[in-house]
Amino acid sequence: MAQQSTGDQLSSSPSGYVTRPGVVTFICITSFISITLQALGLAAYAIGQYQTANEEYFITVVIMGVVLGIFAAIVLGLWRAKNWARIAYVIVFPLLAMLEVLVDPGVVGLVRLPFVVLFCVLLFRPKASAYFRGEALPPIDPGSGLEVGERTIVRCPSCSKEIYSDLPRCHHCGADLTHESSQHPAM
Repeated sequence: MAQQSTGDQLSSSPSGYVTRPGVVTFICITSFISITLQALGLAAYAIGQYQTANEEYFITVVIMGVVLGIFAAIVLGLWRAKNWARIAYVIVFPLLAMLEVLVDPGVVGLVRLPFVVLFCVLLFRPKASAYFRGEALPPIDPGSGLEVGERTIVRCPSCSKEIYSDLPRCHHCGADLTHESSQHPAM
């Protein structure tokens, strides 16, 4: 899904590769850990309660296995930037967390519910939304962690060391660059 860039919108990725935001990675990893722990609990239940002639036991294990498989498919869809997975996550996971609180009001459910709601909100932040739309995010400066706009490397008029063109002060000598921003010679 390529979208044309206009002014303040993000541009589409020319290579088709879009970097996954850290929040989406965190949500996917924590959800996979939760699903894995629930699957281990189901396996322990299946082994501990095993009875060959009990159909209710067999149906319970199969239904729980299918539900965990659906959860895993949703989280895998999040990992692969599928918008259907984001919508399914926002609908299914909070409803099940609320159901868990209503059926068995324990500490685990009360702790899980706020985190699930927070994860749902974070999935619609600008960077996460751009990820699910397949848009490339603006580059990030590793030193500052800030977005790098249209800036170039120029020389400071005071100390002649290399600096970015959009800095208000030279970080080498401290010279005020706000009045001289149009006079910077490009390298």
